[in-house]
Amino acid sequence: MKNIFVLSMTLLVLLAGQLTAQTNLALSGSATASSMDYGWVEANGIDGNTGTGYHSVEAAALHWYEVDLGTTCQLSKVEIVNRGGFLARLNGAIIKLLAADRTELYVTDPVADSPTIAIFDNAGEGFRNVRYVRVEKDSAQGNPLTIMELRAIDAATAAVNVSPVNGSVGVLIDKNDTSELSPTLQWTASANVTAEDISGYYVFFGTDAAVIEAAAQGDAAMLGSTHMTATSYQHTADLEKDETYYWRVDTRLQDDPNTIIGAVWSFGTELTLPQIDLQPQDMIVPEGTDGLFTIEATDPLGGNLLYQWWIDPNAVVENDEYALTDGADYIGVATPQLTITAVDDDDDAMYYCVVTNAANVAKVQSTDQAQLIIGKQLGYWAFDGNLTDAKNGNTATNTGETAEGYDAGLIGDGQALDCTASAGITVQNTLDTSSWSFTWWEKADATGTQDWESMLAAGPSAGYENFEFNRYQSARYAHGINGNAYRYTDAATPLPRQQWYFHAVTFNQYTTEAVWYIDGVTLTKFNVGGVPAIDELIYVGDTRDGGQPYSGLIDDLKFYNYPVSPVHVATEYTDVVGGWVCTEVPAGDYDGNCIVDINDLSVMATDWLASGFFPL
Repeated sequence: MKNIFVLSMTLLVLLAGQLTAQTNLALSGSATASSMDYGWVEANGIDGNTGTGYHSVEAAALHWYEVDLGTTCQLSKVEIVNRGGFLARLNGAIIKLLAADRTELYVTDPVADSPTIAIFDNAGEGFRNVRYVRVEKDSAQGNPLTIMELRAIDAATAAVNVSPVNGSVGVLIDKNDTSELSPTLQWTASANVTAEDISGYYVFFGTDAAVIEAAAQGDAAMLGSTHMTATSYQHTADLEKDETYYWRVDTRLQDDPNTIIGAVWSFGTELTLPQIDLQPQDMIVPEGTDGLFTIEATDPLGGNLLYQWWIDPNAVVENDEYALTDGADYIGVATPQLTITAVDDDDDAMYYCVVTNAANVAKVQSTDQAQLIIGKQLGYWAFDGNLTDAKNGNTATNTGETAEGYDAGLIGDGQALDCTASAGITVQNTLDTSSWSFTWWEKADATGTQDWESMLAAGPSAGYENFEFNRYQSARYAHGINGNAYRYTDAATPLPRQQWYFHAVTFNQYTTEAVWYIDGVTLTKFNVGGVPAIDELIYVGDTRDGGQPYSGLIDDLKFYNYPVSPVHVATEYTDVVGGWVCTEVPAGDYDGNCIVDINDLSVMATDWLASGFFPL
């Protein structure tokens, strides 16, 4: 459950030794971010040195900085040291504290009037069960995000040193021996609280983490009818095998109405059910090709496992799942690997595997469901004298051209663009997809209108475009995705105007990786730091705001709902111009011609003879 906590910000004067009694857990954590600029790397924000810091790329659509504390912690407060002279860069930021499963536990209001050090302390109550500290700032707030130091101060007063060890599995129980009904719960007091300060403990125990997190004195989850003075507890009821139990110890203080709330710990009892070590993964499979789901499982009892794959054709409809059988459509339904052959629209569904202990059919475990999405071409604008979409009827619209013009393209006609205001051509997108690819041919006029000419773009009504692909400064190309830093072709290898070039850009929603190709060759792969949505409108020949008009021809624009492969890109290119493209340089290709032959052996021999080693 998300709690909105009170935001307290204080300007501190740090005196020598003031924080020596506090432990900054961020120092032993790890940091990641949406972007990094000018060497202001993520690690600078948690290195304990306020003279170094982290700095985001200013052009990013969303700035975020996140610290993984490495384990679940109880914090007394979070501090963010701002950059002197640039305090406003923290304005508009929100701070999120996340649980290990990334549930939002606490979220601040946007920071305003940033001080030198912003302190977030939940009105003095601290924060429990925190794994991640995340700072987010929308680019619409202006300025990049700068953090000189992020500190996560340990509460350091709750009970510690628990047994069973937090997160342990396979804890033995004996349901047939009353002397060993369950493991004994044990803990020790914090070193920061003296024994004289403590009057006792409240212990909460159960199988629901959320219930234990929210439990209060007198709830059913509390063990015993009142607080206990010992630092151990022997449970008196049976525990179940193959179960995860959660517990919490609160510390009651002498002459103090406040109780120190403990973190939620867990342990798993001994295992008898099959264990799923590798879950099936969602995947996008091009139409007509084979899809493959793979799982891995082990039997904790040391026996053999049986497998059965199931399909859930419609996740909304109840009880429509059925077991698959081997045949022309499915191979390996009783193995850890399921092959769906020559996928089509009927195969677009959820799949899972039921794993059974062969020696005891009562021991059954099901994997998570994984989705198979059929990858297909969703749009095709040939621009052969019209703006028709030959695939799905999403006919484009002339919104900025003085006249809807066509000229001899590379394949039939092409869309002539000399736009000087607003977007040239827009595509009304009704095609819902999170992974995608675009391919198109392009030939720029002898002279352009400016240094940045957008061939294809998409973006919301405000803020940075979700993506844009540009001819840049006459003889180069550049593109940006999701506010990410622009990628440029090499200035040392000019790409002159008045020539046809084939462009392809792909995006994979699962890896958040984009790949850029020109003339069938991979130029770069990079992580875009988020999911760039395909917007309602796609702009051809300009951007949303009409500021980057393109001058030239666009031909055969195609849109796919999946990241097409390097072979697909190369094939689209060579089907038009012929020849071949080296999609992957083979090992041993020393002369760079994409072929391993006698010439490569000659190069290797020459290098070997010139290696400089002298025989002993």
